[in-house]
Amino acid sequence: MRRRKRPTLDQAAISNLLDRCQTEDQKTFTKTLKEMERSVGGSYCIVGKEGPALFHECARIFEKTKKNETRYNILRLAKYAAESPATIENNHEEPWEFYLKTMFDPDGRIRMGGLQLLDRYYFGLKIVLFPYRPKYNNKDKEKRLAQIEKIGHFVVEKYIYLQNLEEEFMAKHKHKKGLTYHDLPDFAGRIPWAADTKNKMLKSIRMGIETFSLKGPLEEIMKQYGYQEKTSPEFPDLNIFQRYEKTAEHKQ
Repeated sequence: MRRRKRPTLDQAAISNLLDRCQTEDQKTFTKTLKEMERSVGGSYCIVGKEGPALFHECARIFEKTKKNETRYNILRLAKYAAESPATIENNHEEPWEFYLKTMFDPDGRIRMGGLQLLDRYYFGLKIVLFPYRPKYNNKDKEKRLAQIEKIGHFVVEKYIYLQNLEEEFMAKHKHKKGLTYHDLPDFAGRIPWAADTKNKMLKSIRMGIETFSLKGPLEEIMKQYGYQEKTSPEFPDLNIFQRYEKTAEHKQ
C-alpha cells in the first residue's frame, strides 16, 4: 500500500504567513502557526519546493525590520523553511549563518527563536545524513554519497566551532563579573549544562551545543570523522560529555 504524501504549504499560504508574521503580535501569530500546522496535519516537513524562497524572504525581512516582535515571528516561520530538503539541497549553509546572527542578540526571544531555527535545521540535515528508507538508483548513488559526505563534514565543523566558541568565551570572561562558578567546569572537567549556566550569552552557546548533541546521533557522526569525547585533565578515564577532540590516529 502506497503511503499518502503529506500536504505541504502552497505559495498562497506562504504569502499569507509572510504578511501575518509582520502584522500580528507574538501571541496572535502563535495561534496562526498552530492553525497552519493543523491544516497540513503536522509541523515537520510541511514546506516543499518553496523552502528556499520562503527562507530567503524571511532572512530579508529579519534584516530589514527593527521590531523585535516581528523578528521573533520571522524566526519562527523561517524554521519551517530551514528544515526543507529543498533548502538543504540548494544551500545548506544559509540557515547556519542566519542562526549565528541571533546567538548574541540582547533580546532573549531572538536568541530563543534562533535556537528553534537551529533545531529544525539540524533535523533537515539529519534527513540527508540518515534518510528514512533511502531511494536512489546506481546512477544517483555516487552523487548521494558525495552529498552525505559534504553534510557530515559540515555538521562536525559547526559543532567544533561552537565548542571552540565556548572555550574562547570562558577564557575571555573568566576573570570578569560576567561569569560565576556556575558557568565554569568543575574540578573533573565536567562542563555545566546550559540550564545550569547563569551567563546568558554563554548559556546561548551551550544551548546550541546541546541542540546538536541531544537531538541526534552526534556521537556516531563525530566518530565517523575522527573525533572522540575529550577526557578530563585530572581524571583521564573520565570523558567530558559532549566535548570532542581529534583522535590520535586522525591528527595530522
